[in-house]
Amino acid sequence: MVGPFVRNPPIGLAKLLLFRLALLRPWGPSVWNSYVPKLYPSHPPPDLDEHRARIRASLQKPGHAAAFVETTHTSHAPAEARLADVRAPALVVMGESDPDFSDPRAEAAYVAERLGGDVLMIPGGGHYPHAEYPDLVNPAITAFLDRVIANGGQVGAGS
Repeated sequence: MVGPFVRNPPIGLAKLLLFRLALLRPWGPSVWNSYVPKLYPSHPPPDLDEHRARIRASLQKPGHAAAFVETTHTSHAPAEARLADVRAPALVVMGESDPDFSDPRAEAAYVAERLGGDVLMIPGGGHYPHAEYPDLVNPAITAFLDRVIANGGQVGAGS
């Protein structure tokens, strides 16, 4: 799980309203596109400009911006309620500088504890640490999968 949203973050009404207003048309697509670089705080991927151009083009297509905004109105409460039901090995990968969480380390620990999983914190990484630091994330995921396979797919911390 990379930068997982599995529960609703504590957010005040004023901040929620500001967020919702920021994403409204006509300025919403521009606001979102200006936020995207903040998701890669220390090591933006080399194709970030092209990625943002694709986002910009996509959000101009009929219905795309509205569909994106709808994703920001979802509740994560159902996911949180089901965490204890997960019976699969889990690796929670979180950037230490993920701007989407007030305390990324605590959020990663919360998720991993509920899943009986492992945590990989990426120093300086943002919301997409796999894109910022593939040299750190990819080998860790491969090692995790190797352990899972070696353990016959068994669940448990340190799998």
